[in-house]
Amino acid sequence: MSAANDALALILDRGAAAGDSDTLVAAIVDGGVHVPVDAGGSVVFIGVDDSGPVLPGYASAAARARRLPEAAESVHCDALRLLDIWRQTGVDTLAVFGDTQWVKVPLPLVGAELRRRGTRTEG
Repeated sequence: MSAANDALALILDRGAAAGDSDTLVAAIVDGGVHVPVDAGGSVVFIGVDDSGPVLPGYASAAARARRLPEAAESVHCDALRLLDIWRQTGVDTLAVFGDTQWVKVPLPLVGAELRRRGTRTEG
């Protein structure tokens, strides 16, 4: 099982995510998130408001199990895999959950951070 993204959990649960999007996005790029999947291995999308489906990401597999127990399991996804899910599904918002707090992150910000770091995100 992949390790928890402790840096992401700390940012989320201290309530700093909304005010410091650069640090939040960097934590996602550095440590990835745990994405829920169903019994067939397909990504589980959720709705968090009236804006349509979002890709849920959790700071740890344990946080996913507590917050979304109906998912069969979770898969650790790095930033490139998150961008791949966005390209394949068109769902461009990541809802990132810690133990107590959550925030929506536009996936284009994740791609921009990778490009800023010199990572090629196309192809």
